[in-house]
Amino acid sequence: MLAPIRAQHFTAYKRLLNYTRLYWKWALVSIISLITLSALESLFAWSIQPAVDAITHPKTQTWVHYLPVLFLSLIILRSTCLFLSEVALVHFSQSIIQHLREVVYQKLLTLPKTYHDQHPPSTSIALMIYNVTQVSSAISTAVLQFLQNLTLVVGLLIAMLWVHWQLTLMSILFIAPTIWVMKKFSKKMRSITAQTQLNMAHTTQVLSDGLRALTIIKLNNAYAYAFDKFNLKVQSLRVCEVKSARTAALCSVSTHLIISLPVTLLIWIAVDHLVPGLSAGTFAALLLASIRIQRPAKQLTAINAQIQRGIAAAESIFKVIDHPSEVDDLDHSKQFTFDIHLNSSIEFKSVSFSYSDQVKPVLNKVSFRIEPGMRVAVVGASGSGKSTLIQLLVRFYQPDEGSIYIDHRSISKYSLNHLRDQLSLVTQDICLFNASISENITLNRTHTQDELHQAAIAADAHDFIQALPQGYDTLLGDNGSGLSGGQKQRLTIARALMEKKPILLMDEATSALDTITESRIMNHLTRLQDQTLILIAHRLANIQSMDKIIVMHQGCVVAEGTHDELIQASMHYQTLYEQSYD
Repeated sequence: MLAPIRAQHFTAYKRLLNYTRLYWKWALVSIISLITLSALESLFAWSIQPAVDAITHPKTQTWVHYLPVLFLSLIILRSTCLFLSEVALVHFSQSIIQHLREVVYQKLLTLPKTYHDQHPPSTSIALMIYNVTQVSSAISTAVLQFLQNLTLVVGLLIAMLWVHWQLTLMSILFIAPTIWVMKKFSKKMRSITAQTQLNMAHTTQVLSDGLRALTIIKLNNAYAYAFDKFNLKVQSLRVCEVKSARTAALCSVSTHLIISLPVTLLIWIAVDHLVPGLSAGTFAALLLASIRIQRPAKQLTAINAQIQRGIAAAESIFKVIDHPSEVDDLDHSKQFTFDIHLNSSIEFKSVSFSYSDQVKPVLNKVSFRIEPGMRVAVVGASGSGKSTLIQLLVRFYQPDEGSIYIDHRSISKYSLNHLRDQLSLVTQDICLFNASISENITLNRTHTQDELHQAAIAADAHDFIQALPQGYDTLLGDNGSGLSGGQKQRLTIARALMEKKPILLMDEATSALDTITESRIMNHLTRLQDQTLILIAHRLANIQSMDKIIVMHQGCVVAEGTHDELIQASMHYQTLYEQSYD
């Protein structure tokens, strides 16, 4: 039997069972097949008594001559039920795995950036692969096998009671110590499983880091460093897996010893003739049932370990599912929409912000205004808060103080989806999918061939795309492997231009481009109509024609104006300008 589950763990398990409702038909087929299978096993054990008695006492009823036909029928029916239960179980478990992974992945996409800052991708990958599989086993395999083995144990006990109820009651006394042993091991198994999940995430992280940094490892001959780091995590994972297997084995062996005692007791009683009138058939039936009941009783122990692992995995999954999504909880009927031409200003008013792991604010009382359709550059030394402005504008983070306005309304008054439908963002962190170039630019949105080509031309990407053997249908590898850094960056710029959103944000988006290519792209961007451009730049050569340049220093806006104005009046800008040409 299963060890008692504490209230909080039962709540998690009960919640897991809700995911089975959509697939109840497969569960029903499997349950019926398993129960029938258990009944057939019990019937087989019961039929041994008349068969043995017919051998030892030939003058028995004539119907026993049909027992071979009964045995053959039981074998055929048993095989059929076994096939149906296994096929239905595969459909049931795989459907649950698919459903859970869809739910978790959808949730991961909606979690705020602060969550992903604190949880590396490896944690989410381990959650999707390892934890979901553990949960599926706990829901499907474990529960259905529990029902099968439980009904088999009950069926065999009924058969034993029918044959000789006094000896059967004596055997039942061994159930209590079995439950006690399983309860002792359950808590330990959950703790080990939680540690295994953590080690799995760490191993995935080190593996991902090593493969991503393969160029650095090769150039620095850091093979030993990379291997030792990975080996350390793999060893920790192995220790946890061995500990888990050892705990499960100890529980299994302990319960096996306990449930084997009734067989020893039965043989002792029969040999010493302690029960008068015990026929050979009765003894054979009881002995067979006692032996056959050991396998399902032992499997209940393994199932208990599976369920404990599943509960630990489920608690990790529900922490993710229950984590608050990005803040967008306003009444949608009260949220504003943009004018179709976005004839609206952008304004920061006394905005301060600091990341959760930092005491010193990244932004300190930042205020500035951008008029509709302006081309604005934001410049400053590394760490001055330039990129943070963009992160706040797209609402990846919320300001600690102050407000950001579009069209004189706080951006918190707009729904996240609608706000981001008006913003295109290109960063220096390149993100390309394992898909065609066309799909990477359009993201499968409806488009014409001319629109696709125009976006690529504006990003100075059309020529190199056309030179590829498959052109726009060329499939890209992992994050655009096979392309140069500049080519990858031009594709991400083409993606942003393809969207034709009213506000274009570029955060060091041309850092991998040569100055000539960057100049061509910037010339095109400055000619865009009905679009506001905010450009974070490190190289100042191509921003001199901007309508406004905002200069930042240590989280504050220290100067605003055109290039000509700032080069005369701002020492900070003069220093940045001189450094960009050094």
